[in-house]
Amino acid sequence: MFNGAMIASLVDVSSGYAAVSHYEEDCYVVTVELKVNYLRPAMGDALVSKSFVVKGGAKISVIRTEIYVIDENRTSESHVATSLVTMMKIK
Repeated sequence: MFNGAMIASLVDVSSGYAAVSHYEEDCYVVTVELKVNYLRPAMGDALVSKSFVVKGGAKISVIRTEIYVIDENRTSESHVATSLVTMMKIK
């Protein structure tokens, strides 16, 4: 079972990578706002994060991230959390 802090950390990191991938040049982003909705207990062997840029602006980006838990054979995937993250480009 994975706890909420681990899921929120994964959301933050993967959202940051998604935000950085939106910009052409090398840059850094910081989290402005992070909201996680926990949908069900995260019981499994590994977590998988899928992040999508909803709106990418010159300085502010909004990222949607979904977290799934999978078993060791990767035969089942269960949606355990969804989030909306706002990131700001600082360099």
